[in-house]
Amino acid sequence: MGCTASTLRQSPAPPHDKDDAAPQGPKVFVLDVDATLSKVETWHAAVAAREDRIAALQSPAATDGEEHPQQPGEPRAAASGSPRKSAAALAVPMSDLIHSVASLSRAGKEPTHRKTNQDSCCAFSQYCRPTQALLAALDGHGPQGHVVSGFLKDRLPQALAEALGEGAAACAAAGGGGGGAGGNPANASFSSTARSSTGGQQQRGSPSKAAGRMPRRSSSSSSGGGGAADAPSVATALASTFLRLDTDLRREMGANANYSGSTAAVCMLQGRRLTTAWVGDSKAVLARQDPRGLRAIPLTRDHKPNHPDEKARILGAGGRVQRLSDARGQPVGPNRVWLADAWVPGLAMSRAIGDIVAHTVGVASEPETSAVELCPQDKWLILATDGVWEFIDPQAAIDIVGGCKDAEEACRTLVDCAWAKWLQEEEGVVDDITVIAVKLNPV
Repeated sequence: MGCTASTLRQSPAPPHDKDDAAPQGPKVFVLDVDATLSKVETWHAAVAAREDRIAALQSPAATDGEEHPQQPGEPRAAASGSPRKSAAALAVPMSDLIHSVASLSRAGKEPTHRKTNQDSCCAFSQYCRPTQALLAALDGHGPQGHVVSGFLKDRLPQALAEALGEGAAACAAAGGGGGGAGGNPANASFSSTARSSTGGQQQRGSPSKAAGRMPRRSSSSSSGGGGAADAPSVATALASTFLRLDTDLRREMGANANYSGSTAAVCMLQGRRLTTAWVGDSKAVLARQDPRGLRAIPLTRDHKPNHPDEKARILGAGGRVQRLSDARGQPVGPNRVWLADAWVPGLAMSRAIGDIVAHTVGVASEPETSAVELCPQDKWLILATDGVWEFIDPQAAIDIVGGCKDAEEACRTLVDCAWAKWLQEEEGVVDDITVIAVKLNPV
């Protein structure tokens, strides 16, 4: 049914997180629906430029992805060092490096209804090669957030394998072989919320452990740690994969992705080389032993619209960054992204996959990346959605898992602690909680 214009006092779609109070205060915006739809169509047309960007990222001449601004206590990307030393670092088998891997995802809780788990995850202790592993934590938001995160879980392994220049056999295995962490990936369905309990959709119960192994790449060069001579870097391949998945999602979901999207925190191991790419506020944290105990080393930073660099991009695209107001006109909740002339979409992050309307005003799907070479003092790698990080900071999370005997125990313990914190702080409301834990051997 067609429409022209309407007067709007509050967002027609709820903001994307638990702070869903309608905006109050003196400002009233008039929403020109035709103009808004025109912006969306303009964004669709801009995909041609994105295709050029993807092609540039995948070209052999492309350089390694830029690292995000350095955070306190955060490692810089490992220096290349001598070719022999670098090759040795990339050639470490995952069977030697990884003690155990597990994942656990638990649906949140609402006082009035049963909550759909919008988180997804995948974890492969061997990915395409015996020297590689892949981990991803995904946190959907909006009416179809569970569909978006499920789509990414299902498509990421194959899309990344293709971007890395892996052989046809590895790509086929990545798309339809063993599923991450605990079973075959559930098929994405845009008309149904029913999904498998595996691959990152567990409720209460045991974590998935010994995450799926993918068949080795069938190539005479598969014994080496690196890829083909002209293959792009992992950071470059991850960046192009994020953009490709966002484009594919838009094509397949259409308007269903206007107000729905997902975060993504993705870690890929090549031997001891750990590369992380992310959008949104799901985090990856490394635990490193030092004389004072285990120290949390953040591998990601949250993408929030009030960060100066992120805000500048949004304002430059014609968007607005503003908090909601209570009845007295006092700001409440996080900063959110809005159209200049309407209280939509209300996204509380500055980068995400999906969220078509938010992308018209500067929200980005291109990830930031970081890289580090693991050392024998590195004991744990933790990926988690904001159901963990809302009330538990990275150092506290590392302290919680530090005494666990394996990754399965670490997942269960951290999820239980996060759940208890939510009940304590939010009086019966709990966000979806997802944890991927990797216990590392001192190699």
